[in-house]
Amino acid sequence: MFPTAAKLRGDWPGIHTVILNGAECEPWIACDEMLMRERPKAVIEGGLLLARATGAERVVIAIEDRMGAVRAGLEAACRELDCGQILRIIQVLTIYPEGGERQIIQTLTGQEVPHDGLPQDLGVVVHNVATAAAARDAVFEGRPLIDRIVTVTGPGIAKPRNYRALLGTPLAHLVAAAGGYSGEVTRLILGGPMSGSALTTDSIPVTKGANCVLALTRNETGRIQPTMPCINCGECVRVCPARLLPQTLFRLIEAGQYESANDYDVFDCIDCGCCAAVCPSHIPLVDFYRHAKHELTRRELDRRRAALARRRYEAREARLQQEKETRQNRRKEREEKLQRSETEAQSEIQAAIERATHKRNAADD
Repeated sequence: MFPTAAKLRGDWPGIHTVILNGAECEPWIACDEMLMRERPKAVIEGGLLLARATGAERVVIAIEDRMGAVRAGLEAACRELDCGQILRIIQVLTIYPEGGERQIIQTLTGQEVPHDGLPQDLGVVVHNVATAAAARDAVFEGRPLIDRIVTVTGPGIAKPRNYRALLGTPLAHLVAAAGGYSGEVTRLILGGPMSGSALTTDSIPVTKGANCVLALTRNETGRIQPTMPCINCGECVRVCPARLLPQTLFRLIEAGQYESANDYDVFDCIDCGCCAAVCPSHIPLVDFYRHAKHELTRRELDRRRAALARRRYEAREARLQQEKETRQNRRKEREEKLQRSETEAQSEIQAAIERATHKRNAADD
């Protein structure tokens, strides 16, 4: 998740559009749809607040084309708030991963976010509809983000539901509220079936990014197929929404050539899982890409730490050298002062001897 505070900074010039993403990213997830059904006015008010914070001139709410009832509710709220001049509601195709940030921007604006850039570079800021509602609650009611809507669903759940859960609530409590598990659950996922994270326990808490708890049975997961060598069929290239070369990235990562994988824009991978889903060799491609991104991030952090350590070492050496030179200069000054003092003392003694000699000679005369 990209921090909302960073998107609201005032140093992004030329922001003209705020997109509220209400297109669910994956099948089974329905938390955003439920929020827009129950609180359409709050979503719009939050969107207007976010537009004001960023200086945007218009707000676009993107929803799926199957959400007819949601559109009707949003349009009614828009008429009530009289914001039709700056707000538009656009329906997009219900095709995964249409709800991804970069994909939704390209669909709505026709522009593509550069691989090394951000949506702000195009004058666009994307927020989730839940973020907009949370911003509205914080400003209008002084209510912090302490809960969120979580979809608890899947064939392994007895009574699938959407629940508004407090942050920190164990997932097991939500499953129990939904009637518990139904049948033999073979996989528990936090998130959607394509890009979610597999869980080994339901004791973890609800967080701000926990949108769905998905329980799958053996009918959905099937028998785990053995991984076979890549046959260069090109199916992964065909379905990749980021237009990458998944098979090339796989070979580079498998060979440990992470820097080369970075040259092939592995960080542009959105972890949608489309490539792994169509792979006839059952290669867990997304796992390889995630590993590569983690490894590259770790190496970059190591380089930064090494550079920082080098700068600190060089600064320490410079400081020690300066202190050494200062001590040497002080010692030299003391020695010179002592030498001058000894010379002056010898001169005074010699002068005294000469005066005494002169007086003695004068007395003898």
